[in-house]
Amino acid sequence: MKNSLSIFLVMVVLSACSSGSGVVSSGGQEHLDKLPDYAEKSEFDYMPGLVKATVLFSDKIEQEGDYLNGFRNGTWTTYHPNELVKSISTYVSGTQHGTHLEMDDKGNLTLKAHYVNGTEDGEFIYYGNGKIVERKNYYQGQLEGKKSKYYDNGKIMEESTWQNGKMHGEAKWYDQEGNVTLEYQYEN
Repeated sequence: MKNSLSIFLVMVVLSACSSGSGVVSSGGQEHLDKLPDYAEKSEFDYMPGLVKATVLFSDKIEQEGDYLNGFRNGTWTTYHPNELVKSISTYVSGTQHGTHLEMDDKGNLTLKAHYVNGTEDGEFIYYGNGKIVERKNYYQGQLEGKKSKYYDNGKIMEESTWQNGKMHGEAKWYDQEGNVTLEYQYEN
């Protein structure tokens, strides 16, 4: 009996600790308490602490994903009013981590990005009409490396080099035929 009471008290304490205040922390964590009251929450019997959350708006799914121990974990999907996917993000312990995709209301990809611990880190590619319109790289939240923009015809519009979030090195602008029209050298 004494062991049962001890286990019960530990479970109550752990439950209270994992419920949190519902405030988004500076680390960008999304907590279960941030869901609106009308969100549907379903617990999984075979995995304690895992909750499937679905937010409906006018009988249509607005967003859905899983929470583990009170924090977003795994894939989180949001939807346009026409029920097509708007974005897909991945989370680890409430923090955005991994691939992030965004689509327009016709289902076309508009952004492919990557996050590490809630911060931009990796390649970000923006699309328009199925074509790449901009490509840039981040390292720990700052632009780093080559950044390129493209015309609708797919030809390069501008390209520049970035270091520690500042333009550094050669930058070029092109006309729609691919000819260099302007060239600068940047130092920080």
